[in-house]
Amino acid sequence: MSKLSADTPFNGYNQEWAGLSLREISGFEIVSLAIANDKKLKGKTPIPGSFIDTPKGRILWTGQNQYFLFSDVIDDRLDETLSDDYGDVVYCT
Repeated sequence: MSKLSADTPFNGYNQEWAGLSLREISGFEIVSLAIANDKKLKGKTPIPGSFIDTPKGRILWTGQNQYFLFSDVIDDRLDETLSDDYGDVVYCT
């Protein structure tokens, strides 16, 4: 019986320097949400530099009309689901 296990792109990489650390984290999906010109998201959006909780995860405001959704689940089709949910309001990558 094969004993396969999933790896992450950097296989748990972790490096520390004086005052700086870099580590790979996994276990969630990140989707970029770009709001189309002259469109608005329905519902609450975060203020700059802060998160808000949503049913699909946490949203971070990163710039004008640009957000990141951090999902608590691994779903390689999350960007497609969000595109279906929001229609022509957002571009998801």
